[in-house]
Amino acid sequence: MLSPIILAPFATLLFPPVQASVGSYRANGENAGETKRYSNLIYVHAIFMVITFIFLIPLAIFASRFGRYAMGKHWFTVHAFSIHAPIVWDVSNMAYSLSAWGVGWVAASPGNLKHAHHKIGVIIFALLYFQALGGILTAALHRRQQAPRQTRAFYDHFHMWFGRIVLLLAWAQLWVGLTFFGSTLVCYVLLAIAQWLIVLAYISKFYQRFDTSLCLTRYSQPSRSRWTTSLI
Repeated sequence: MLSPIILAPFATLLFPPVQASVGSYRANGENAGETKRYSNLIYVHAIFMVITFIFLIPLAIFASRFGRYAMGKHWFTVHAFSIHAPIVWDVSNMAYSLSAWGVGWVAASPGNLKHAHHKIGVIIFALLYFQALGGILTAALHRRQQAPRQTRAFYDHFHMWFGRIVLLLAWAQLWVGLTFFGSTLVCYVLLAIAQWLIVLAYISKFYQRFDTSLCLTRYSQPSRSRWTTSLI
């Protein structure tokens, strides 16, 4: 699972930044006079994606995985806000983005989404909504349960691992976007540092939680497995 993150810094060597002009990516029939507007949209797009997949989505995962032990019942509020905030932003910008995309699609030749960055972006957009709806369904199933659970149900594991897979796919997509739009070396370095810090923080919190669960298993619940108590 960590292979995209481990290999990500090597993208700089394999695909060095070229500082390609915006106009070179608008050669497939698009209006070359809109380069300034197009460039501004790309900057806004990049900022929103970094906020979503470097801050909000990792925060949602941390709140779900570790927050319930540190924040008590408030962990779900943080988790839900972190997941649904980017969706609220997407909906608020939906009218403009769809209008701009539709005009560009009509002006350009059919089949405009040729690059992998565009195709993967559409897939991630759909998966993010699916994950949010899955979280609502999971919360509803939890409310219907009467007795406390000893282990996580299948839909809990599916929701957690599906979210992690979507995040890793989005992280790989960020690297594809940097390469596609000819970003500077500084952007590559900053993205690599941010992703590595998140991974190291997750590993640190995981083993910290594992040690706590191991102590609880030894001194308070000797009959239960430490893997069950940890609820990985």
